[in-house]
Amino acid sequence: MPQNQRTILVVDNSQQDRETYRSYLLQDKKHAYNIFEAETAQQTLDLCSQQFPDVIVLGNTLSDHERLEILNQLKAIRGTDDLPVVLLMDQDHEALPSAIKTIVSEYLIKSKTRADNLRLAIDYAIERDRLNRQLESDITARQQAQEVLKQQLLRQRLVVNMLERIRKSLKLTEILHTTVEEVRQFLDTDRVIIFRFDPDWSGDIVVESVGQEWTAILSTTIRDPCFTKANKGSGSTYIEMYRQGLVTSINNIYTAKLQQCHLDLLAQFQVKANLVVPILQAEYLWGLLIAHHCASPRQWQPQEIDLLQQLAIQVGIAIHQSTIYEQLQSELIERRKAQQALREARDSLEKRVLQRTAELANTNQDLQKTLAELQIAQKQLSQQNEALINARKMADAERRRYQDLFSEAPDGYLVTDVAAKIQEANRAASALLRVSQEELVGQSLLLYIAPVDRQIFERQLAQLQPLQDWEVHLKPPNGSAFVTVIAVTIINDSLGQPVGLRWLLRDISDRKQAEQKIQQQAALIDISTDAIFVCDLENNILFWSEGATRLYGWTIQETLGKKANELFYTSSSFPIEPSLNIIINKNTWYGELEQITKDNRKIIVESRWTLVRDETGQPQSILVVNTDITEKKYLEVQFYRAQRLESIGTLASGIAHDLNNILQPILFISHLLKQKFPYLDEQTKERLKMLEDSSRRGTSLVRQILSFACGEEGSRAHVQVKHILREVIQVAQKTFPKSINIQMKRITSDLWTVHADATQLHQVFMNLMVNARDAMPEGGNLSLSAENLFIDETFARMDIEAHVGFYVVISFTDTGTGISSEIIERIFDPFFTTKEPGKGTGLGLSTVRGIVKNHGGFVRVSSVLGKGSQFKVYLPAVDGQETQETQDLELPNGRNELILIVDDEASIREITKTSLEEHNYRTLVAKDGVEALVLYAKYSNDIELVLMDLMMPEMDGVTAIRALKKINSQIKIVVTSGIVSNTKLDEAEPVNVTSFLSKPYTEKELLETLNQILSR
Repeated sequence: MPQNQRTILVVDNSQQDRETYRSYLLQDKKHAYNIFEAETAQQTLDLCSQQFPDVIVLGNTLSDHERLEILNQLKAIRGTDDLPVVLLMDQDHEALPSAIKTIVSEYLIKSKTRADNLRLAIDYAIERDRLNRQLESDITARQQAQEVLKQQLLRQRLVVNMLERIRKSLKLTEILHTTVEEVRQFLDTDRVIIFRFDPDWSGDIVVESVGQEWTAILSTTIRDPCFTKANKGSGSTYIEMYRQGLVTSINNIYTAKLQQCHLDLLAQFQVKANLVVPILQAEYLWGLLIAHHCASPRQWQPQEIDLLQQLAIQVGIAIHQSTIYEQLQSELIERRKAQQALREARDSLEKRVLQRTAELANTNQDLQKTLAELQIAQKQLSQQNEALINARKMADAERRRYQDLFSEAPDGYLVTDVAAKIQEANRAASALLRVSQEELVGQSLLLYIAPVDRQIFERQLAQLQPLQDWEVHLKPPNGSAFVTVIAVTIINDSLGQPVGLRWLLRDISDRKQAEQKIQQQAALIDISTDAIFVCDLENNILFWSEGATRLYGWTIQETLGKKANELFYTSSSFPIEPSLNIIINKNTWYGELEQITKDNRKIIVESRWTLVRDETGQPQSILVVNTDITEKKYLEVQFYRAQRLESIGTLASGIAHDLNNILQPILFISHLLKQKFPYLDEQTKERLKMLEDSSRRGTSLVRQILSFACGEEGSRAHVQVKHILREVIQVAQKTFPKSINIQMKRITSDLWTVHADATQLHQVFMNLMVNARDAMPEGGNLSLSAENLFIDETFARMDIEAHVGFYVVISFTDTGTGISSEIIERIFDPFFTTKEPGKGTGLGLSTVRGIVKNHGGFVRVSSVLGKGSQFKVYLPAVDGQETQETQDLELPNGRNELILIVDDEASIREITKTSLEEHNYRTLVAKDGVEALVLYAKYSNDIELVLMDLMMPEMDGVTAIRALKKINSQIKIVVTSGIVSNTKLDEAEPVNVTSFLSKPYTEKELLETLNQILSR
């Protein structure tokens, strides 16, 4: 019974060949085959994309280039570098390109392909693919084991480094500071401290390493009563536990059942997890090494606890060593004092001896003169003998020294004749060439030169010239070739003729490997997106990465040796960079810098500086890593600007109520007087018109303020923007100076509609055109355009106010004076204007922004000083047809209904009462909510509707409406307010009001609203 079903894909353009291969496979009684066939390369790729077969039998119908292309595509589909492919060829596989050989598993000559060798090739391909997958799995496991060993090595290195510092330095403070810094970095925790006990078990924090976002507690004195209290779990005090060398590991202080005093102490220092290791001096408890994790609870790992225990032991050793050192210093000071006293006594004695000696000298002067002549003669003879002896000793010593240097030198030394026949060889040369010194003598050095360098070696040897730093590959008889550097000097005879050569051989294989490793590391640095460079202590650039070239534009050749501050800053800019002393003291610096690139483009970088020291610990250079955050800072500025404009909006709503209450009676009275006295003289009519116009201008100004505050919702419909643009252009062409050329530059034929208040859009467009007119006092061009735009996620991420979706974009472009960068950030602020007093309110652009934002859109401006500006209005697009407004020419009258008017402004109550009574309504008036409740309770059967102001003293409108609803849940109520905002209507929503009127409202709006409600 066949087992192990295999999926085989046969690729060949010959139907007959495919049938032949199918029949060969089906003869196999051991395996079942699921065979697919493909005639073209595309069919092959399609089938493999759906299910990759166990083996692909690839015919010889494709060229080598086509085969390589389809094999590479199959590699991409399968995700491996090799494929289970049996390749059928017309000739031997030696002619195949190497790129194909590395991919396929087996080759067969097509003319020699039979059922047995085809099945064997498929078996081999499947087994080879299985072994390759197993090898990949083994490599992954090995890499994981290497990572574990790497972590262990880091911990051991930290302990070894501390041992090295203790051995090299007796400065306890320096050792402790370095210890807490390295422990915090290794544990990646928020704070590491060393606490020292006083005799009463209080103490001070003597060393601390803490993250910038957490509170520093260095030098804090701690008096913790918990140190001497018995622990709930063990019954022992913390002091007794620490004396025994026990470690306290707390993963979460709030779940560890700590004593309250201990919990309060840790919470005071923002601690969430705590790890404490005692520092012991024999049996004496000196202090504690403590790690704090403040951001969140943390599970301390056994290897981390073990590391802190090892470091605590080393800290104890350092403390003991420092204590001994201080004692020795004290003893040394006392010893120096004693030595000084002895020197003073000796000087006194020497003075007395000199005095006595002078007396004897006078007595023996004559004898000394006689002896002097004999001494001179004896000395001359002695010097001659000594000179001869010294000369012989020097010659012997020089010969021995040369022989020792030659024999024991770490590098290989050879002496040969001019034909490179070896005459002498030292031990290092023997070890290098893996041949004894005796066997080397008499052999030619040419025998040990690798074949790759032998011809060049022979040419250099024939020239008999001294050489330095010559790299040659040596090949020992029983070893592999390695790279050496060779130096050659000439040995001349007394006549100056060359008679021999001295050779120095040095193995540089390790250096070559190190250079290769450095090149690999440099390549990794160049891949980084950050700008990485190194400067010396004079700010000269020593290293420049490819990432720095991508960010700044300067190449390596343009930067090496240059001053960094001369590249990144102009003469007028003043960089706030750290001083060299700060870097040396703190080793690192972090901050934001404004810099320029090669093309004079300003950028903002997040800069991190790290001090690099040499082997002796002296400052050597500074490593700088800069990250471009220009776009991030731009988005922050946009966000802060939007926040500032949002907060200013509260100013508008704060004054709206009182202004509208003042304007409401003026507007009503001016309209009523014209109706009541239609035959007034022309002068009186003109003054009434002036009164009405002034009140309407005031109303318009209030609406502009409220539009800025995003508080007014007019009637909205589907509007076609191009119609409004044509209207404002017609108005502008009639009123603007003839020196300004206004044109509609571009409007998309199928421009989308927007859901908007047409009157407000008219105001927006007119304000922008007036601003453009004022920016061109000498004339110019003003062009308008409208187009459809889809904002995607990339655009939305770059602009804080934009959202993904469809927009209509209306552009206003002028050739005026432009806007300077100093004021462009403030042009949308209310009451900000650059015009002369009396020529502008400063509300134009703030109103534009308020209306557009209220419609779900946003405004963007760009300007070049002296060349002009462009404002772009983005409005969300909607589907639907444009709707047209209709106006009723006649005002509707009432049917003798009784209306209750509630308002705290007497003028509004009276003018509303007069207007309603003139249009066949009866009225009752109340000045606040309390009075309204009294009147409604008395006339509830007759009152058809209540006209209620929201903002009143004593009892406000919302409270009064709730009370009225309790009396009559079906009562009809129209809410009015001087703060024109949907939020006020939202407050009344829960009490189910019938309608809302925004003050100041016209007589037409009031009568139409009442008619609509009472007609239902």
